[in-house]
Amino acid sequence: MAYHPKITAQFGPDLFQVLGPAVNRVKWNSLSLSEQKRRLKKMPEYVDTRRLGKYPTLVDIVIHCFNELVNMGQDNPLLGIDLPVYNSLVQAAQVLNTQSLNYNASNLQPLDVLVKNAAKQRDVFLRHIFEDIILRFNPGLVLPGVGRMNSKGFLFVNDAQHRIIGCIMVGIEQVPINYITSDEEFWDVAQYAAINIHSLLASEFDRYRIRVQREKEARAAGFPSEPEDGISFELSELFDDLGITVTERANKGNGNSLVLTGIGNMIKYRIDYGEDFFSRATKINARLFSTSKFHTANSWGLMEFFKYQDPTIDKHQMDYAIMNALRKRWSKTNGGGQMHKQIKDCYNQQTGSDATNSRIPEAAIIAHGIYQVCLKYAPDVNWIEPYWDNKFTKFTLALV
Repeated sequence: MAYHPKITAQFGPDLFQVLGPAVNRVKWNSLSLSEQKRRLKKMPEYVDTRRLGKYPTLVDIVIHCFNELVNMGQDNPLLGIDLPVYNSLVQAAQVLNTQSLNYNASNLQPLDVLVKNAAKQRDVFLRHIFEDIILRFNPGLVLPGVGRMNSKGFLFVNDAQHRIIGCIMVGIEQVPINYITSDEEFWDVAQYAAINIHSLLASEFDRYRIRVQREKEARAAGFPSEPEDGISFELSELFDDLGITVTERANKGNGNSLVLTGIGNMIKYRIDYGEDFFSRATKINARLFSTSKFHTANSWGLMEFFKYQDPTIDKHQMDYAIMNALRKRWSKTNGGGQMHKQIKDCYNQQTGSDATNSRIPEAAIIAHGIYQVCLKYAPDVNWIEPYWDNKFTKFTLALV
């Protein structure tokens, strides 16, 4: 049966109105990572569901979210995407060749009884549902929700709203929820607070650490892995080769030499610039400032600089020339913080604009400083100037 009848009545049995013609659909995993990111960025981050009343059903919330996407027309990020469809969590586990949790049958709830206390619960974060649940759907990770059953037989979902909405969107007909029986709305607030307020959120470092470990274990078990897990694992191997220590921002016990606390930035740069530029920039940064804290902005500027250089030049020779040029300008191995800071300070002093809040992107400013250094100290290479909008004033970095 799959999708709830109210959903198929409005959008078609195969969600034609949401996804478009079936013959034009492609699997999400067939898209490049950049295309996936582009589509996810277009996905509405937040959907206001309070207009649906005090106690909307979760099925009506799903219909409301689908309408938000349909109303985007050609900008609908799900247009042309072949979403998975399952009847149950057990069937999903069979299709995906994985595990489902051993749910107590009495806690598998039908969709028609599921409601939300709109005044007590948050609205829907739609991008999160697709990015973190549907597009990496794993029935073994659909943990039971928490709720309250009232005397009229309605089950108020106070935790796992997004997981359950995700299940409904892929056709799951019964979802696992543990609940208490009460007519007191106090429990709607208390259950939500216990899970969403009095808990410790994962940091950027912890997300990176877990992604690395999940990739290792997926490879060992022969399970499919996720693209960002693979990227995190790739980064961890590069960092190990270079002696870079990734840690929490609050961890002060590792000294300074090649300590990296901005792992979230590095993952973003890797996705934006690709493996080659990322690896080369990271190596130059680490080897140039080997006794300094690892400053991600230096790598960022180098990656931006690489974008404009002649790809026919041997990259090993190019990187050697860049590192030697930068070493003539910043000779101290503990001066990692000085490179990007001095470039940005110079830009600020000469233009009156803060590099972190400028019409010229910060990465372009750092890249232009690198270009000036390379032009001066490695003149034998045919360096190409990074793009700079001529409407805006350039700056001249002090060189010796």
